[in-house]
Amino acid sequence: MKLSKTLFFLILISSLNYSVAQKLTDRDGNVYGTAKFNNTTWMTSNLSVKHFRNGDAIPQVQSAEKWVEATNNHKPAWCYYQDESGLDKSIVLYNWFAVSDPRGLAPAGTHIPSYIEWSSLIKDNGGITIFAKKIKSKTSWETPQDLVLDDLNKFNAKPVGSRYVELDASFNWTDMFTEYGPSKGKYTNFWTTTSLMNDKNSDYAHRIGLAFNYTDVIIDKNGTSYSETILNHKGNGFSVRCIIDAMP
Repeated sequence: MKLSKTLFFLILISSLNYSVAQKLTDRDGNVYGTAKFNNTTWMTSNLSVKHFRNGDAIPQVQSAEKWVEATNNHKPAWCYYQDESGLDKSIVLYNWFAVSDPRGLAPAGTHIPSYIEWSSLIKDNGGITIFAKKIKSKTSWETPQDLVLDDLNKFNAKPVGSRYVELDASFNWTDMFTEYGPSKGKYTNFWTTTSLMNDKNSDYAHRIGLAFNYTDVIIDKNGTSYSETILNHKGNGFSVRCIIDAMP
């Protein structure tokens, strides 16, 4: 394994309940900071790689028609966020079929977290009512996030928006609180590797969501069950974070 494609280690610097840790580089040359939360080291920015680990290009799909087609055929795809202002090339979103592709979306030495791994991070850091306030970025949200806390803010979860295949592959979103409009500034969603209820044939997968007008982490759970919703369809375009693999 070539060192240029693996992790570059820096000195650990402890601070509160996270530590600034190593940086890593993907095969496209993008560099990501990392931080250790409890016993797990996470990326502190979203994945933006455009090639699988084996070197194959991941198809870029910007058009709504082609995005829906990729979903229907269970094909991997990525896109830039796009709204009436145009493309935002700082934001890369993936469908779940890219996340689950056996060629490997995560950089060497890392993996995309399962629902259980996300759940453990949430549970260990205050649960759904506290965790969102710990990982949200302090800027970029449409409304001020006055309750954002400091101790996990290194995670830096920004409201980069999403793409919704069941809304004709739009980047806009509407709900009972907001009018139909751009999702950037309002929401962010992170994929897990876990199909809904561990059913590999399901059209839905678990995701972790954050909203500008909601202080809890969103996990698509109603009471004791998980529901199939527009928000966890595998064809959606969501962000991805990775975990550094444990050293042997």
